Amino acid sequence: MRLGRVVVTPGGVLATLSPTSLDADRFRGYAIGEELGVDAFREGVVSSRDLWYVSLLHFRGRINRPDELVAWTRHRLAPAVWTFHTASICTYHVTETAMRPNIIHTTSFAHAS
Repeated sequence: MRLGRVVVTPGGVLATLSPTSLDADRFRGYAIGEELGVDAFREGVVSSRDLWYVSLLHFRGRINRPDELVAWTRHRLAPAVWTFHTASICTYHVTETAMRPNIIHTTSFAHAS
């Protein structure tokens, strides 16, 4: 995956990604499609995904200085290529102070080096 940019959303901070091989769509189409079954359409499994992202930070409350956070993300545009050897589908258990992943399915990318 190639890092596109870091953005702020109402729910957190994300890094946008673009695939550098077919592995991402293969994962989404097969692994996610198989795991989600009849709900796979919610992830657009029937066609190529137009947006890939990774969540870097989830907001749990009010942001004290939102303008500074937005300005900070505008300076984080250095492109990078990341190799993912595995990917997981998970839900999260939320507590008062943290989020703990509940991993449902993990798969390896055959083409990862």
